[in-house]
Amino acid sequence: MATTDLVLALRSLRRRPLLTGLALLLAALAVGLQAVLASVVSAVLLRPLPYEEPERLVVPWGVVEDFGIDEYPFSWPNFLDYRGLEDSPLESVSATRTAPFTLSSRDRPRSVQGARVTLDLVDTLGLRMQQGSWFDAGAAAGSQAPEAGAVGQVVISDRLWRSELDGSPEAVGATVRLDGIVHTVVGVLPPAARFPNSDTDVLVPLVPEGLELVRAFHFLRLVGRLRDGADLASAQARLVEAALRLAADHPDANDRLGMRLVPLLEERVGRAREGLTVLSVAVQVLFLLACLNVAGLLLARALERRGEMGLRIALGASRWQMLRPALADGLMLAGGGGIAGVAVAAVTVRFLRRLDPELLPRAFELRLDPAALAWACVAVLVAAIAFAAAPALLASRVDPVGQLAPGRGVGDRRQAPWQRRLVAAQVAVTMPLLLGALALIRHVEALQQADLGFPLEHRLTAGVALPLNQFGTVDEQSDFIERARSRLSEIAGVKSVGAISRLPFSPGNASLVAQRPDREIDAPPNALLRIVSEGLLDSLGVELIDGRDVRPADGAEGSRVVVIDETLAGILFPDESPLGRILRLGAIDDEWRVVGIVRAVRLIDPEAPPEPTAWVSSRQNPFPAAMRTPHFVLETAVEPSALAPAVRNALHEVDPEQALLDVRPLAGSLGEWLAARRAVTGLLSSLAAIALLISGIGLYAVLRASVERQRFELGIRAALGAGARRLQRRVIVEALVPVIAGSFAGVALAAALESALRSAGSIPGSSDAATIELAALVPALVALTATAIAASAAPARRVARTDPVVSLRRTN
Repeated sequence: MATTDLVLALRSLRRRPLLTGLALLLAALAVGLQAVLASVVSAVLLRPLPYEEPERLVVPWGVVEDFGIDEYPFSWPNFLDYRGLEDSPLESVSATRTAPFTLSSRDRPRSVQGARVTLDLVDTLGLRMQQGSWFDAGAAAGSQAPEAGAVGQVVISDRLWRSELDGSPEAVGATVRLDGIVHTVVGVLPPAARFPNSDTDVLVPLVPEGLELVRAFHFLRLVGRLRDGADLASAQARLVEAALRLAADHPDANDRLGMRLVPLLEERVGRAREGLTVLSVAVQVLFLLACLNVAGLLLARALERRGEMGLRIALGASRWQMLRPALADGLMLAGGGGIAGVAVAAVTVRFLRRLDPELLPRAFELRLDPAALAWACVAVLVAAIAFAAAPALLASRVDPVGQLAPGRGVGDRRQAPWQRRLVAAQVAVTMPLLLGALALIRHVEALQQADLGFPLEHRLTAGVALPLNQFGTVDEQSDFIERARSRLSEIAGVKSVGAISRLPFSPGNASLVAQRPDREIDAPPNALLRIVSEGLLDSLGVELIDGRDVRPADGAEGSRVVVIDETLAGILFPDESPLGRILRLGAIDDEWRVVGIVRAVRLIDPEAPPEPTAWVSSRQNPFPAAMRTPHFVLETAVEPSALAPAVRNALHEVDPEQALLDVRPLAGSLGEWLAARRAVTGLLSSLAAIALLISGIGLYAVLRASVERQRFELGIRAALGAGARRLQRRVIVEALVPVIAGSFAGVALAAALESALRSAGSIPGSSDAATIELAALVPALVALTATAIAASAAPARRVARTDPVVSLRRTN
């Protein structure tokens, strides 16, 4: 192909700015979306973690199959047993415990996420510091010291280094105050090394004490490194044997507690696979749709040039000479689209890097992958050439005599089926995207309207981080909670106030096995544990069915009491009233007397049945660490957000040294739980809207070309008395026929695609999935029909306004 062909193609494209602009836009979207998708998959799923030999890193989890628990933490004694296991398949194993820390910042104290870690973590991970070094052997004592003047050691994240220490190259040796204790910065982590969580900013040595030394107290997350040559399956089998032996040796603490291993990469990104799979399919569908649309535009253009092609054939042009202009057009469109696609991809990647890692794991590592960009450009180039050549070949099958004769086009329908098939194919490809987006939107709406057992309206929440070295006892915590409740209740518009250990739908839920000491139950339930102050059940809106709430008199000196929900009551006391009966929670020897029964509520998953729940008074809290971040729930008589400034000021007055957590409406907890689904829904909806727009553009281009091709025929019909409305209806019907056919094909395609994804485990099953998808079918059909009518409006008006005399004169 000569340079002259490209120059002529450029001139030809410039003479048709609308068609050229649409084709370039579609090519840019195809390149940009393909490049972004490939970059995300590379960064999230394929790129190794920033540790030495990361493929050998695994995360052990406890498993309690009877209760459906597959992520149970470990106790300190169990950790020591696994670390000292003979013939262990793990070369090393380390422990971490995540916890917030109060950082005395430049303005007000703020809470930062951190972790207490064993000193051997650096060797297990194979971690290299960006600055400084790891903890020394004597670091643990200083970090655990309770004296205000004590000095501990801390390793900080790259993010905290930049925000708190301004990225100083002399950060090592600087001091920060965490939980009132001065810590010396000994090292700065690399930017991509965020462990154990993506939001972890500080690491301090882990030295267990008190209840943490009890085998029944499970609070640690582990990470291990497989021995060289060990495989995951055999390693898990060996550790399962060890778990069974520990369960036999310590049944009170380890009964039914198994073990499983998960690769660290899978632990980090496994939850994102579902969303990435759905978006990957959507992007590929959109890519195919863009290619089909470009083919439709080029076919319309090729059909407009049939007269020119007839003349070329009459003058002896070969098939290759007929194809060269179309291939040149495809090369120019692919080149221009590739350049624009780079800009689209760069902007999109910059936006995605700002996403919460909980929504897109490893988002901060995302970069525009050159290999991904090259693949996208090659894919678009091949597609553009193919879809440019095919219409040219089709349009070149012309009778030169017929094309050069006066009145050409009368009754010429040989090309129309191909255009209609392209329209039907576009609609069929668009339908799965529309159905998927609408079904997800309806599903999220249904979750927002689910019966949780308590209202979300007129509830405001506010959390405070209480360092355990200052509020390590139940009395210290209760004193702060009572002072805060008293001050918050003075705010105008506040009806009631209570404190809870963890808000609904927040991660890190604690649970204990609930048992009856007077009767053995085959499968004792795993009860969700909530530590609450008096007034919490009222402020949260949990209905008291029988008995009473916790009271101020339920203190450390009195008998231990518990309020249970109707689910737990139905399991443990199916045929009798639980009031006054005795429970045991976990491996704690203390007995708990049931004083109240409340309505079952959903605190973890709005889709799942209510979890059996035990509500324990904060004055009798068996685990002080569980209440280190109490969250206050306020029932308000006004819009909750209006009281947020007053709540912040009130809590600051109670204790200005403590860090304040989020102050937001209770509905925000559910919104945060739904954030990942909303993100996938939003992206899929955006892609569906783009697909709908592309289909509309393609339909408009095909109808416009069809009207031009039938101008002579339509002129004859008008001259014979066909009215403008009749001709308009003809154009609209011509648009709707392939749309309806494509819609039915699209529904079948969507069903087949959904079945394949469910079989592969890429999307979960749902009991109400069929109902939601059926409800989404009608609006999807309406959207496609409306798009077809809107796209046919301009060509239909063009027909109505055309003078038949002019049409007959122009086609002869």
